[in-house]
Amino acid sequence: MLLPGHIAYIWGGYANCGNYPPFLKKHKLYFSQAIIWDKQHPVLTRKDFMGAHEWAFYCWKEGAAHRFFGPNNATDLWHIKKVNPQSMVHLTEKPVALAVQAIQFSSQRGENVLDLFGGSGSTLMGCEQTGRHGFLMEIDELYCDVIRRRWAEFVHGAGCDWQALTPAVHPAPVPQPPTDQPQPEAAR
Repeated sequence: MLLPGHIAYIWGGYANCGNYPPFLKKHKLYFSQAIIWDKQHPVLTRKDFMGAHEWAFYCWKEGAAHRFFGPNNATDLWHIKKVNPQSMVHLTEKPVALAVQAIQFSSQRGENVLDLFGGSGSTLMGCEQTGRHGFLMEIDELYCDVIRRRWAEFVHGAGCDWQALTPAVHPAPVPQPPTDQPQPEAAR
């Protein structure tokens, strides 16, 4: 899915720093470096230290050159305030500004951006704000509705008929064999 020269950002906490690099290597993705997101406000945890940052594993296909559209003085420490916990609609919600920064550094207007963990739709909002085409996948139907509503209200205004503007797409049911047909021995 990742085109040669294009970038992947894989967000995860510090606990994933040992898990992701071997996985990326196995799938022929070059792990260039970690981007550290300074959330500007610590997150309460049961650990000795409150968490105030999150990592993004910045990578591209092995053996391919990559494209970078950020300034030549961009750092790997991004200071972007986290979403206020009282307004969060997803447990791991990212601020739109975080998505915008990654999108602008790694793509151009009119290009496609893929987010396989759509969550609350921050990537889609970032695509809308920067002139990219966002494609999101989300396994939880509740969050699919959150994304649909958030996008529709961003584009068409609060109070719009978001369900009519963003028809839900449900997977086709898996065909079942007719019950009046004899079943093969293995199926009995």
